[in-house]
Amino acid sequence: MLLDPNPNAEIDVDVSLYLPTAEDAVQSSEFSQPIVGPSAEFLTELIDDVQNSRSAVLRQEHNDETDICWLAVPTINEGLVSSIVVIRYSGVLSRSAALELWQLSDGRAELSLHHGCYGPMSHFRAISEHVHFPIGVGLPGTTWKMRQPRMLTPLGTSPEFVRAANAEKAGLESGIGFPVLGSDGELDSVLLMLASHEIPFAARFEIWTEEADGLVQLEVLNAPRPAGNPSSWDGDKLRETIEDLIYEAFEQRQAVVETLPVLVTEEAASPGENGHWRAIVLPVLAEKQSALVFWIA
Repeated sequence: MLLDPNPNAEIDVDVSLYLPTAEDAVQSSEFSQPIVGPSAEFLTELIDDVQNSRSAVLRQEHNDETDICWLAVPTINEGLVSSIVVIRYSGVLSRSAALELWQLSDGRAELSLHHGCYGPMSHFRAISEHVHFPIGVGLPGTTWKMRQPRMLTPLGTSPEFVRAANAEKAGLESGIGFPVLGSDGELDSVLLMLASHEIPFAARFEIWTEEADGLVQLEVLNAPRPAGNPSSWDGDKLRETIEDLIYEAFEQRQAVVETLPVLVTEEAASPGENGHWRAIVLPVLAEKQSALVFWIA
């Protein structure tokens, strides 16, 4: 197993929502900290790339202090970009974690690695660059086939995860797959979030789908760090709030980023207890609608 090279490195995850207009991309929700200097120019180029390609974009920015990985995920409605969620990961790649963007080849017969952020996992990167996924094969291929978000854990022993042995050596234990639909409503790419037990990408992931009798929560993945009493995540009031946000995303045909008070008990300490948690809803606007919901402090 590859141990985290710098387990004490500070992790910073931040998010913002952009709603493109006829003239520009309007920032709907702001980053917690202003983006200035070279990163501001980097962010502008990122937004332009998404609007021009109408596809998800994954980029890595290098500076003197840490590697920053930028992820921009669009929601496409009737051929147009209706929203762009931009997530800025700083320090995440100092852990055993990887972000991958798998894109359909020109013949649209299989998914190939388009871009990846791997930190020190050079061997896992090298293996991934030579792997291709037909529909229904591996986590990217099954996410493509099902056209809804997927969770897979543990990766190292899963027969579904093609790179299981390599994932185990790299210390990767959990995987999230998210399908990005293109302008024609068909799959454009698949985003994978792969992480060790620490799961540095978010405090919690949830997968929801819309059924005939309402929304159903299919899967949940919690990060093993203080995030309030676990029961606080599953309270009726919070569940109703999440369902409202998902329905809003479906009705508005765009992603939703909402700041909510954290729910903790008196005994629990939370990284967001002095402020709020941010809930991000990424909808999949397929025939059967679904959503990936995740929380950051």
